[in-house]
Amino acid sequence: MSHAILPESEITPAFVASQLQLQGITLNEHDLQQTTQHYRLLLSHAERVMQWPLDEHIEPAPEFRPLTEG
Repeated sequence: MSHAILPESEITPAFVASQLQLQGITLNEHDLQQTTQHYRLLLSHAERVMQWPLDEHIEPAPEFRPLTEG
């Protein structure tokens, strides 16, 4: 099973700028280039983690469900 997050060719400054815009963040060109490099690095690390096989006996973490008033 592949866990590809995004192909590296799709991680462009324009893509990163569009994601930042969703959060109301704008960067100058230099900072955008650096942020794009960091985003590629982050995703490459995430890809490696997703490739690790998990032992079938490992239990999943419990699901957090906040108490509701009522």
